[in-house]
Amino acid sequence: MGKQQMQVWSHLGIGQVIKTQKKHRLVSVKHTLLRGDEQGLKQALEQSRGGTHINTAYIERLNGTVRERLASLTRKCRHASQRLSAFQWGMYLIGCTYNLCWPHQELSKKEHAGYACTPAMASGLTTHMRERARTAHV
Repeated sequence: MGKQQMQVWSHLGIGQVIKTQKKHRLVSVKHTLLRGDEQGLKQALEQSRGGTHINTAYIERLNGTVRERLASLTRKCRHASQRLSAFQWGMYLIGCTYNLCWPHQELSKKEHAGYACTPAMASGLTTHMRERARTAHV
């Protein structure tokens, strides 16, 4: 057996946002659809209630949250992961709590859900926030 051939999902859409700045001021923003079709993009934006054009706000927020909460991803970190499994479990824990436990301010606004809402609730995967882990006080 040889190497398994990789295939791209037929419904995959990839967008790009290019921001141009001059002297620390935003001059222009270019939104480009790199893969997929306009109809698929429009449908995805309507379903996600994430706006009317391609944006990077949600992934930038997730990346910032992960870097903030997992020390081994920060620059010049003294806490670099000694074991890959510890790093993987940290990523798993952050992903679960980010999507299932922590309400997001933007998703909770009236134009989206209108109540405290997690990404999993906004996408229809669940109808409620999961209970946050509690620390036992002994």
